[in-house]
Amino acid sequence: MLWKLFAKKELVEASRQAAEAGRKSLDPSVVEQLAEDPWYPVTFRSPFEQSGFIRCQIDAGEKQQIVLDVPCEIYENANVVQLPDEEEEEQNQKIF
Repeated sequence: MLWKLFAKKELVEASRQAAEAGRKSLDPSVVEQLAEDPWYPVTFRSPFEQSGFIRCQIDAGEKQQIVLDVPCEIYENANVVQLPDEEEEEQNQKIF
C-alpha cells in the first residue's frame, strides 16, 4: 500500500495557500503543535480535485486527525512510501 507523507513545512505551505484561496486550512494553534521531525501520512483523500485542491485527512499523531485542502501540486510532489497492508502482513507472518 502506498502512503503519501508530508513534512511540517509542506503542511504549513499547503495551509497558507488554502487560506489564501478561502479553502480549508489549519488553525495556527494546530500548526504550532506539530513536531518538526516526523512525517505526517495522508489517511484519507477525497476522490476528486476541487479548484486545484485535494481535501486530505492527515494523521498528526497522538490520535489527532487534521483535515486540510492541499494544493494539487504539493499533493503530487509529496513523498511516497510503500507499507504493507493487513493482508500483506498476514502473508509475511505465515512465511516466517
